[in-house]
Amino acid sequence: MSNIKISINQINTKVGSINSNTNKIVEKIKEATKNNCDIVCFPELTITGYPPEDLVLSETFIKNNLNALDKIINSTNNITAIVGYIDSENNEIFNSAAIISNKKLKVFLQSSFQVFFLDLDLFYFSHIHLYSYMILYLINT
Repeated sequence: MSNIKISINQINTKVGSINSNTNKIVEKIKEATKNNCDIVCFPELTITGYPPEDLVLSETFIKNNLNALDKIINSTNNITAIVGYIDSENNEIFNSAAIISNKKLKVFLQSSFQVFFLDLDLFYFSHIHLYSYMILYLINT
């Protein structure tokens, strides 16, 4: 069995500061690549900052966060990253996590923001498990 080196990053994000948060993410990805990590992980909603609250109701905010995700995707040369962001589909908003590898979005998982507003304990529990499953997926592929 070969070893897998994982960089887990709890960065100091600021709610609504998509550009600043994205720059921090890209910098940590570069650092993890330089340190020969295989996987670099970030918390939920890293791009937007946590908790984005009513900012998620702005289509422009969601679009800006998706543009930031594209910038992050382009920074993943020879490394896999797991990053939290906001997605939307058919007028529904999702707390999402992306698995990005070698400049490609490989997998994304979505969780409805209804959970976020109704039951914080369930929300935290579900995302801890979501990230664990994502890492296991990466290890087994």
